[in-house]
Amino acid sequence: WWARTFRPAPIVARTDFGSWMALDLNDWVQYLILRNGAYEPGTIALLRRLLRPGGCFVDVGGNVGQHTLAAAGVVGSAGRVVVLEPSPQVFPQLLRNLALNELRHVEPVLAAASNRAGLIRLRLVPEDNLGTGGEAAPDDAAAYNAPVVELAPLLESLQVPSVDVVKIDVEGQEQKVLEGLFRTPRYRPTHLLVELRP
Repeated sequence: WWARTFRPAPIVARTDFGSWMALDLNDWVQYLILRNGAYEPGTIALLRRLLRPGGCFVDVGGNVGQHTLAAAGVVGSAGRVVVLEPSPQVFPQLLRNLALNELRHVEPVLAAASNRAGLIRLRLVPEDNLGTGGEAAPDDAAAYNAPVVELAPLLESLQVPSVDVVKIDVEGQEQKVLEGLFRTPRYRPTHLLVELRP
């Protein structure tokens, strides 16, 4: 209520995993990052255990970048991080958080991932929960067209040699993302972290 009423400017704070983030308190996830130092701290801890310096992480559904930032800190400048976020509402916040940490080994991509390339209709996200996007219903007037890519060709075009960990948080499109990733055995990751939404 307070954040919606007074609309405070984003607060720049250091997370428990050592990165700086500009946090908008209107969004539930960002509020929890500020309050607790991380959102889903168990997932962050697991991600940091699975990655090594010089490794490669792919974040599909990057939101404002918490998992991307945590991974970038582990793989270091010798590693690679690719983050996909299709929402034009969220992508600028992701870029701001990358800039705060001066991360040049992170490749942000304004696109959704699927089992095909082209366009996809996505629903607009509510400003109090930016992570609840997803594919729009055919009759949804509050939707927009976003580019959609297959992961394997995207990673090849970015000259990524291999992938260690992929995190997928795509609000019900998990199978399509995996189909696009597994087009070639070259990009089969060692580990998958997937949030499932039936």
